[in-house]
Amino acid sequence: MAEGKLEGKLEGERNKTIEKKMLAVGQDVQFISVITGLSVEDIQNLRSGIEI
Repeated sequence: MAEGKLEGKLEGERNKTIEKKMLAVGQDVQFISVITGLSVEDIQNLRSGIEI
C-alpha cells in the first residue's frame, strides 16, 4: 500500500518537473523572440526544423 503512495508521489514530482521545464522553454522562446525580432511561432518552427 505504501509502495503505491510512493509511486504516485514520484509521478506527481515528475509531472511538476516536466511542467517547469516546459515553462522554462517557453520563457527562452519569448526571450529569443525579443532579441531576434522573430515571432514566437517562427522560433518554434525553426526548432522543429520547418523553414520560415
